[in-house]
Amino acid sequence: MEIDRPISIAVTLFIIIFVFFYFIFPEYENVKNLQAEILTREMELSGREDYFKGMVSIYNNLLERRENVIKINTTIPSSTLIPSLVYFLEEKSKLNNLALRDINLTTIRSSGVDEIKESRFSLNLRGNYLNFRRFLNSLENSSRLINIERIHFTQERENVYDFVLNIKTYSY
Repeated sequence: MEIDRPISIAVTLFIIIFVFFYFIFPEYENVKNLQAEILTREMELSGREDYFKGMVSIYNNLLERRENVIKINTTIPSSTLIPSLVYFLEEKSKLNNLALRDINLTTIRSSGVDEIKESRFSLNLRGNYLNFRRFLNSLENSSRLINIERIHFTQERENVYDFVLNIKTYSY
């Protein structure tokens, strides 16, 4: 039994087309979809790598500037440490040969913006004018953020004055 050559070619061609459309073409579509998904995942992974590299860079930058961060924390401390501030003011007055006669905490107020607290003090000092100027310079050159709001002075005797300072400090 012999099969005609044109019929065998047509049957073979039909089988090839059938195999292609039902077996190979769907797998080809799956491979294309998987390649697109792989590309998407690679881009996502690349974005995450860039993000973490940026985080490491920021962390290393903060480590390099650790001293500046410490200075900022001393300029505006994270809590209102009144005893440490009183000690600081006593030491500065002693170093500048001024007698700290009285120190009063007048108010502690919290502002609504980022919870920055203002502490106001009233200082009563006695000494001469040059020592008082040195005291003000030492406050200005300190790392703490201290605003002098008001200065009042009276002459006690020759070259000796009573100084009253109203100052404001900040903390968060």
